[in-house]
Amino acid sequence: MKQHILINKGLYFASPKRNAPANQQTTIYGIADSASVISIEEEEEEQNEAEKEEKEESEVKEDGYQASSPSCRQVCTFISLALALIMDNASYYMKEPFFPVVAKGHNVTEAEIGVIFGSHFLVALLFSPVVGKFLPVFGTRRTFLTGLAIGVVTDVMFIYVKLCESRHAFFFASLSTECVAAIGSAATDTAALAIVAQVFPQNVAKMIERSKDIY
Repeated sequence: MKQHILINKGLYFASPKRNAPANQQTTIYGIADSASVISIEEEEEEQNEAEKEEKEESEVKEDGYQASSPSCRQVCTFISLALALIMDNASYYMKEPFFPVVAKGHNVTEAEIGVIFGSHFLVALLFSPVVGKFLPVFGTRRTFLTGLAIGVVTDVMFIYVKLCESRHAFFFASLSTECVAAIGSAATDTAALAIVAQVFPQNVAKMIERSKDIY
């Protein structure tokens, strides 16, 4: 082990030699003016403590937001995703006050109305892992835009569902439209989380948490 030995106005830097006995592993490098003995173990301990503090600070920064302010691209991306997710969820919840009235006009029971609305979450749950598996194949941006497009088309289709005259036609048309809308919603939500992870690589957990708050 290397040592700094200061003896009566003389500083001798001792360092280990290769293939030498322990009591002969020294080489003199220079001389200084002081009288004391300093071990390099203390220096190594101080250095280790400093590195540990730097590591803890870096972990705190990674766990929280970036030390630097977000770029314009990051801000615009997050705002765009927030608006898209808000509209995607609003397109589902805005139907709840009006659809039961129209459905009862076609003699659809309350249980069947519950099946129509509940199918959205069931289909989204089943298709989210599928979308995540094929996300690298189709790309996050394409998947996100495709999910939004499906949501827009199904919202327009819901307007014309009321044109079905028979009870069974109305029920199955509403159910199939809601299932397709759920697939689009699963694609949008899954791709949005992947985009957040790409744009905010150092703040993935925090930004996903913020995006979940939008729901």
